[in-house]
Amino acid sequence: MYNPRFQRTDALIAMISRIEAEAARVVILRASVAARWESQLRHEALVRSAHHSTSIEGNPLSLEEVTDLLAGREVTALDLNARQIRALEFLSREPRMTTILYSQWNRVSRATAQRDLADLVARGLLRQRGVGRGIYYVLPQADEAQTPSDEAQNEAQNTRRAGGRSS
Repeated sequence: MYNPRFQRTDALIAMISRIEAEAARVVILRASVAARWESQLRHEALVRSAHHSTSIEGNPLSLEEVTDLLAGREVTALDLNARQIRALEFLSREPRMTTILYSQWNRVSRATAQRDLADLVARGLLRQRGVGRGIYYVLPQADEAQTPSDEAQNEAQNTRRAGGRSS
């Protein structure tokens, strides 16, 4: 049996790993890859790298969204429909929006308008104010800038709706 005159150490393993990595690099560099494959592989590597980087940063984008961004196309991070985007744009210019205004403006049923607006509220993009027929929607920053009298009016409406019970 062969007994070598050396011991396996971390330094020796590291040297062997470097030799192996260099040999693999030489094999890869000498391998012929079709030019169209090389550019496709580079592009896929860039897409995947960006995809994983955004996930680590807490802003997960799908591979399709990253591909669109790299192609220069506009990507909305939120999965909103065109009606919802128009509503947010409208509210950036106007102080409030009602369900009826939304349904008429987008030519959809009242039920569809309520679903779209409820989705925006659930995502935290809108705040719902008022009660009953007086319900309207505002952007969160407009809501946070409410005057104390507005808050008192909302509290009074909510108390009346709850049958006189305070919440």
